[in-house]
Amino acid sequence: MVLSSDAFRKAMSLAVDRESLARATAGYVPTLSLISSLSYYDVQNDPESLYCYTDAALKALCDRYGVEWDEEHSPEGKRELYTQITGYDPEQAKQLMAEACRELSEAGLYTPGEAIQLRVAWKSSELDDLDRQQVRVLNDCLNAAAKDCGFGQITLIAAGNLEDRYEV
Repeated sequence: MVLSSDAFRKAMSLAVDRESLARATAGYVPTLSLISSLSYYDVQNDPESLYCYTDAALKALCDRYGVEWDEEHSPEGKRELYTQITGYDPEQAKQLMAEACRELSEAGLYTPGEAIQLRVAWKSSELDDLDRQQVRVLNDCLNAAAKDCGFGQITLIAAGNLEDRYEV
């Protein structure tokens, strides 16, 4: 039921320290958008044509994370905006967790202090140590945000060996 709260879901996103998560994920880098810094829009003619640095992509990220967008920024200034956006805001995550707990308990959907377990479709094969490390990082981030906000222990339970995890 906690996932029915917009505030809870937004808090979950803002609670994740993507740098820590990326360090627990061999060979990966954190990203905030659906199209990462590995995507080019015209690689044959412009090897520097990263989609994430286009005005459209940068403006969407700025709008999403509350960073002031200015059309007058130089291309270098716009790229600097991209590096400032981390998607990690533990203070706002904590505020949203408290808001979500109030809303859910007032609606009779959650009893304050109750433990929360969220089953997550993780991968089609067996979970390995790297997967478990990633889940630990996520659990630590979520519980740091939820501490003293009324929620009990939050535990993501990763499910492996899923034949087709997209149909779960």
